[in-house]
Amino acid sequence: MDLTLIGLFVAIAIAIFLFEWGMLRSVYAPARQDSDRIKDRIKKLRDGDQSTDVQQDSLVKDNYKEKNSSFYRKISQFPGVNLITLWIEQSGQTTKLNHFLWTMVGAGIVSLIMTVALTQNIAYALPAGIIGFFLPVLNLLHKKKKRLDVFDEHLPEAMDIMTRALRAGHPFNTTLQLCADELKGPLAEEMAITFAELNFGVSTQAALKDLIRRVPSKSLKSLVTAILLQRETGGNLAEILEKISGVVREGYKFQRKIKTLSAEGKMSSIVLASVPIVMGLGMYAIQPDVINELFVNPDGHDLLKLSGTLYLVGFIWIRMLIKIEV
Repeated sequence: MDLTLIGLFVAIAIAIFLFEWGMLRSVYAPARQDSDRIKDRIKKLRDGDQSTDVQQDSLVKDNYKEKNSSFYRKISQFPGVNLITLWIEQSGQTTKLNHFLWTMVGAGIVSLIMTVALTQNIAYALPAGIIGFFLPVLNLLHKKKKRLDVFDEHLPEAMDIMTRALRAGHPFNTTLQLCADELKGPLAEEMAITFAELNFGVSTQAALKDLIRRVPSKSLKSLVTAILLQRETGGNLAEILEKISGVVREGYKFQRKIKTLSAEGKMSSIVLASVPIVMGLGMYAIQPDVINELFVNPDGHDLLKLSGTLYLVGFIWIRMLIKIEV
């Protein structure tokens, strides 16, 4: 058997083993550490030692980060980890940070191995591994944007519910609960979380700022700003919410109109971006020797680098042309 094929099988086996070991460790290690901390806490309480900082020994998971685990202490030093944690929360995912990072590592290893198996060239495997490593992040950002769009779509309806509840004499906290009960999706989830925070004694300003952190929506920022100003200066909150609801609804209609007008440009960009890939696959199916020459011949490597750079620049340029900021 070819030594290259044997090495490939060994690399795949090692990658699978490391990925499974990381997943199992991320699942069972925190539970074992929590058990050890509970035992240590009970021992200190039994011995009458009250000097332990309760905040430091808290077993509550904050933003899907396991603060007291050695794993989190190590990875929290890397740049971008806190940003990924925020994106996980904003996307509405329940995945823990360590699980997501192991998914990134696994995707990078799989992309690297598949590229080596197809091209037999490590020079292409390293960029492919880097791209595969960040693919889960791109998927996370897509889920975040999709959830934010759904939130913005139902926000005017939530403001109408809050307006009617305020005019009926309900307090502000109750209006959040009504929104959580009457609506569905991300908006209902976030309103329920904010209502729970207010019931647990968090100030209105802190709870609303935390809501904006979880949902970075421009329309929501306008709503929160109006509520906080009304609480400081006074005024009819129901009337303010009614006016903001109309503005947000008209803004959403305008955004939908822009998306409709730019749909043709987006479809054109998708078609233009898919043409080189489809033609390359078609040529490989008809005459694979011609395509293989690009990966074997040094001149073919230069052509691939040049075409890949021009392809990326052209795609980004088209996306910039059809993207309209309002």
